[in-house]
Amino acid sequence: MYQRSIRALPLIVKIPAGLVLALSVFALTQKLLIGLLFMLVSLFALTFQEGIQINFTERKIRVYTGLFGLKAGKWDALPAVERLTFVPVRNTYTVYGSRTGSSATYEEDVFEVRLYPDL
Repeated sequence: MYQRSIRALPLIVKIPAGLVLALSVFALTQKLLIGLLFMLVSLFALTFQEGIQINFTERKIRVYTGLFGLKAGKWDALPAVERLTFVPVRNTYTVYGSRTGSSATYEEDVFEVRLYPDL
């Protein structure tokens, strides 16, 4: 089976989520409910992913959403495919601060899956 993670939350979100996770351990000792809430939100941000799974033996394909290591998605029949290619794509995101005028740019490398049917 082939499996590829297509998208996760960007690093610009994961770094603060990691810091919030560390702070949630401290918050657990002070206020249990707030600590649990911080921990849940940060674990969501750290473990969220989307991807694709292709099962060649059973001829199935699915796009999945993953959270906390569990994957969910509907399996569809894989059509007769002559060839399959993975095309690398670079996505660039820029976030601008309205008050400060500062900006941050994030780039991610992903793959597009292209299926060429057997004609």
